[in-house]
Amino acid sequence: MGDADVATGQGTSGAHDEDPDALLASVAGPMIQILGLFLTVGAFLAWRGGTDVELPTVALVLAGVVVVVGAAFAWRGDALLGFVVSGRLVVVTSVFVVLTALVLAAVVLLPAVHLTLSTVPVAIVGVVSLVGPMVEAGQHRRSTRGRARAGARAPAPDRLFNVVLGFLVWQIPLAAVLLVGGLWLADVTG
Repeated sequence: MGDADVATGQGTSGAHDEDPDALLASVAGPMIQILGLFLTVGAFLAWRGGTDVELPTVALVLAGVVVVVGAAFAWRGDALLGFVVSGRLVVVTSVFVVLTALVLAAVVLLPAVHLTLSTVPVAIVGVVSLVGPMVEAGQHRRSTRGRARAGARAPAPDRLFNVVLGFLVWQIPLAAVLLVGGLWLADVTG
């Protein structure tokens, strides 16, 4: 397998080669939960301050970049990783510089606060975004265990899905609870 094979994603064996939706399914839950983490903590801070939740332009632009990059990696992860590690430092650096310049231009040219929302709906969306993937992960884990008891070996997409879920899907809500709890404790004791 040569550099061209790695750069195009050919000749590599990944879970999404067998099932393209497996990689997207494994990263979608944690990405939704990261959004939920930011929404929940932001809603708590706004509630504590007695204001509405303000979503600054930089947050919206960066969220858009994360969604686009996540979708690109879910779609053609091998090819993108092959491109990054191919050794063409000038080309890879140029892509990151252009992406950074676009984000910077959006932040400089657009208003500082782009969207203001009521605290309660933002908190509800944040908590649902944190809990939803956990419920789905629990259901998936139960179905995987059922297949394992029946003697079927989990295919590669299921193993990838379980590894990502086993770490991220449970840790991100824990981080939200710890952050909100720490902020609340600082308020109470301070």
